[in-house]
Amino acid sequence: MTMWNYLSKVRELCDNLRAIGESISQEDQIMGVLAGLGAEYNAFVASAAFENLSIENVHNHLMMFDKRIEKQRSVEDTTLIQANIANSNVAKGKKRFYPNTIGNGYNHNKDMP
Repeated sequence: MTMWNYLSKVRELCDNLRAIGESISQEDQIMGVLAGLGAEYNAFVASAAFENLSIENVHNHLMMFDKRIEKQRSVEDTTLIQANIANSNVAKGKKRFYPNTIGNGYNHNKDMP
């Protein structure tokens, strides 16, 4: 689920509760949003706990944080692919196959009777 979808579901739930006469404080909304986040958002949750943010600010900050995570994943994936290609090329350079010399290598028993 995307962050946008997650936040939309939370808004919808809050709107539904309001529609039946329940009052939802901003603090409760924020705590609900933060409680539903995965472990990769722990840094955000920890920092948000010390700030006096509105629900709109939390939504905006989460969207920016989510974009940052996606960008980092993209960079990490690209770096991993590049590293794998580089390692593959290095390994190919070290593993040379000489078909005409197979079996013609040093034999430590050759000089023994």
